[in-house]
Order: sequence, then C-alpha cells, then structure tokens
Amino acid sequence: MTKISRSLLVTVSVLILLSIGLLFLVQNTRNKENHENKTVAVENKFNPTITNVQNVKNEKNVLQINSLSMGQTIKNQLKNDPSVFLIKHNEKTESHYIKKEVNVTFKTLPSTKEIKRITQEINGTIIKKLNSTIVFRSNTLSTKELIEYFNRQAMVEFAEPNYLYLQNQIGLPNDLLYREQYQWNLSAIQAEAGWDITKGDEHIIIAVIDTGVDLDHPDLRRRITNGYNVLLNNNFPDDDNGHGTHVAGIIASETNNHEGVAGITWYNKIMPIKAMGAEGHGTTFDIAKGIYWAADHGADVINMSRQLSAFFPFKRGNRLCIQ
Repeated sequence: MTKISRSLLVTVSVLILLSIGLLFLVQNTRNKENHENKTVAVENKFNPTITNVQNVKNEKNVLQINSLSMGQTIKNQLKNDPSVFLIKHNEKTESHYIKKEVNVTFKTLPSTKEIKRITQEINGTIIKKLNSTIVFRSNTLSTKELIEYFNRQAMVEFAEPNYLYLQNQIGLPNDLLYREQYQWNLSAIQAEAGWDITKGDEHIIIAVIDTGVDLDHPDLRRRITNGYNVLLNNNFPDDDNGHGTHVAGIIASETNNHEGVAGITWYNKIMPIKAMGAEGHGTTFDIAKGIYWAADHGADVINMSRQLSAFFPFKRGNRLCIQ
C-alpha cells in the first residue's frame, strides 16, 4: 500500500473541517432568516399597514380594511376642509355639512319662473334635484341665512343643511385566530344554527348603499346584481374606497367555495349602490337618491353602514327604506 504523506493528510483534514464548518454556517444563517421572517410575519399580523384596501401577501383575494384608522382620517380631512362646517355635539359626537348649501323640500314643485326668482334672491344655483327636493348653493349667503330664507317661503315644506354621512367605523379585533381569518363573528351570532333553518334566498335582493362594491371581486362577482352610481348617474357602482366591498362581503361573500371569507347568506344577491365617494363620505341628498333607486328597482332589504351624524331628513326616502 502506498504511504500517504503527513502533509497531504493535514491538508485533507483541514478541508473536511472547513466543509463541515461551512455547512453549519449556512444552516445557522437559514435558521436565522426563517426566524426573522416568522417574527416579521407575526408582527405584520398585529401591526397591519394603514391603507384603505390591502391585499394580503400570497392571499390576493383576502380584503383587509383598517376602518377605524380610515374613519379618523376622514374626520381629520373634513376638519381641514374650508367648505365643510363642523358641529361639535360633545367630545365623541360631531356632525358635518357643506357651507352655503341647503336641502329644500317643496310642498309642490316650483315653476321655472319661481325657481329663477329664488336663485336670483339667494344669489345662487341649483346643485341637485330629486322630485320635489332641491339642493341650492349660494355665493353669498351662509347655510343659516339660506334656511331662514326658505322657511319664509309658503311653498317650502322644510329646509335644512346639506349634511355629510361618513362610512361606518368597523373595529377589527387583534385576536390571533381572527388575524388568521377565523371568523369569530359568525359563531357569535350562531350563524351555523341559522343555516340549519335557511341559508338565504337568491330571490331576495339586498341593496348596499355605500362606496360601491368591487365588481370584479372573486368572492362577490357572482353575487352582484345590477346597481347604480348616484355620483356619476350611471350603472357602474365600482368601489374606489373599500368600505362598501367590506360590507357586501360580510353580508354575502360567496360561501363554501374554499376562497376568501364566508358571508352570512349563501344565496342572496347584492345590489351595489354607490352614494359615497373615495373619501368615504356622502351627502344626505345622494344617500336619499340611492334609497329611491333601490326601492324602485326591486330591493327587498337596504343596508346602510354609516355614521348618522344628524337625523335623516328625507322623510319619504326614509319611509321607503323602512318598507
């Protein structure tokens, strides 16, 4: 047998030791990276990025909304908007309306001649119109002065500010199972027991008057019926805020399809009506117009997840909603 030199043995031994050390180093590096990734993942679950609509990584069809943060952002924007007047009722409650605008409901619709006289006297214009209700804007008079003016007119039933409604704040819990998309709310309302009685009815249409609905959402697109965009006066009520899609998903996200979340109803259709803009708020006039449209186009139920910062002024629209 050939005798191996001592120097060669030393060299081979060093190489083996270096290889083993390198393997341990690579493994430790990978373990550290995996640990850091898990830590980041857990932190992200409990500290989600504050955006209107979020697509969860690797789960692009799961919609997340930080509604509490969004609601506070809307209020802050309105406070800094020079065209909006703020009424502070107490530390927690406030109302908003658009300055120099007024909603007026007439006993009978004024003639063209009477409308011309009114706009000249208030130095203003007509902004919107729905049946016998008209929104006026003045270039010089305040909202209070406009209301006083219209209350003196015999043909007026009532006049009030053009209030703003804000999207409802939906608090998201930070429980681990909920962050893992476990829907504790369904068990809390005993939805499973309810499903033993009925899973819904595709012939009963639920109108969602909100910021619209994502018309291409994979968990909603087969549940959506014809809708209406009040703001643009067309039939494309797509959501540019996220709140309406969130609400529609809670009600009727497609159930038992291995995707996204489960809705409360398995079969009912959603009628999306966009009456609030991307900012997350809308006027009383536009909300009322959405109610009229829903009632006239076959809605059996109307859902409005909003903060009622003031009493609802449109008596006939409110009555239609209740019916």
